[in-house]
Amino acid sequence: MEIPAVQMEEHHLSEPQVSFVRCEDFLEVVNHFTRCMKFLQFFPNVSYITLCCQEPAHDDAASKYSSKETSSSKGIDKETQTCADNNGKDTAPLSMDDITEEQLKYFTGLTSERFNALYTFCMRNDPSVPSCKVSRKDQLLLVLCKYKLNLDYILIGTLFKVDRRMASTLLTFWTDLMYSHLKTVDWWSLRLQGDGVYTVIIDCTEIPTVKSSNPEFHQHMFSTYKNRPTLKGLVGIDEAGNVIFCSDLYGGSTSDKQMVMLSKFLNKLQKGDVVLADRGFDISDLLESLGVALNIPPFKRNRNQLTEKEVMNTRFIAQRRIHIERLIGLGKVHQILVDVMPDHLWPIASKIFYNCMMLCNFKKGIVTGW
Repeated sequence: MEIPAVQMEEHHLSEPQVSFVRCEDFLEVVNHFTRCMKFLQFFPNVSYITLCCQEPAHDDAASKYSSKETSSSKGIDKETQTCADNNGKDTAPLSMDDITEEQLKYFTGLTSERFNALYTFCMRNDPSVPSCKVSRKDQLLLVLCKYKLNLDYILIGTLFKVDRRMASTLLTFWTDLMYSHLKTVDWWSLRLQGDGVYTVIIDCTEIPTVKSSNPEFHQHMFSTYKNRPTLKGLVGIDEAGNVIFCSDLYGGSTSDKQMVMLSKFLNKLQKGDVVLADRGFDISDLLESLGVALNIPPFKRNRNQLTEKEVMNTRFIAQRRIHIERLIGLGKVHQILVDVMPDHLWPIASKIFYNCMMLCNFKKGIVTGW
């Protein structure tokens, strides 16, 4: 008996819709969830879903992806309340009353001794702080936690039991308060000089930011070096590795020479001072009239190689310029200076940058022997 052939129906499958994601956007979303995972070692009673299903308020790309899962986002408050009920406590999960030294170092980058010193410094003249259930010390802890880990406001609200608006208000208030107090210190006059070879080492750094909808503003902020919109700042340190100068932030298209002119760095210099910088700071014409020497690595200028004296000078500069690079790296331990800065932080971006850099002076020095 002949078995009839089975006729298979052809199923025409539609091609899947593929959406392409920029590599840097994907990495930032991954970094967001990675940072949330680290909280599990400190707060075992808070579930992974509560921490990771927050909408990252500081990241447009992450917000776009998480907005598709509205059902998970709506369940955040309910699950947060459940975790609070299970704990059976009125205090927030994160508070200076019961935080350990290890946790404080992780969330702020400061030891308890230096945190208290900063708090006492900011509480001079007994300023009036925003009225909320969070104590003054916990408010400072909240802001430093935002600087260090750049947590979104929903996650901060979960940790400190405040709403997003209050978390944003506290960030703005304490950033202004900290900035106003740190600005009263004449860091330049407190600089330390060992062998007197140079007065200050300067370098620029850039902070990624979102694209502006204004074409002219976007052109001003676009950095050809980073190939994206950035905010650019100038930092200066002494021989001991202390920050003695920190400028406001300008658009990423600003050159190093323009940064020196706009930041009023020249007003700090006196006759006989020596400035150590990279090749990009070709500001000898600006310093000659002030009687200030500029020490930068020499250029080849159509030569095959440098002279022996120039090689030694280059090595000398490189050995000392590594300190400014390490200092900027220490400042960028604050994740808020590494992640893409949203436009709602632009009004206080310069103050955040100044505070984060000056907080390096509250930490252990990067140069040994001082």
